[in-house]
Amino acid sequence: SNFVPSNFSPGIVVDTGCTRADFTEFYIQAHRPLIGTSKIPQYSLIVNECKMNSDECQGVVIALAYSHQIISNSVSL
Repeated sequence: SNFVPSNFSPGIVVDTGCTRADFTEFYIQAHRPLIGTSKIPQYSLIVNECKMNSDECQGVVIALAYSHQIISNSVSL
């Protein structure tokens, strides 16, 4: 009865526990939703031609979310 629903904080990364083992997969909440409940997008790395590890891939996604030229807030990808 004391449950208060809330969204995940921006920057949260889930890359273990509920991901697949056969290829790199992760979930990143990069932005803060303005209204309502946010849906955390799932990212899957099928082919890794750059030989990046999981942390580097997640860093690229976060950097892309914050590289919008009009506003300084993150945007959903």
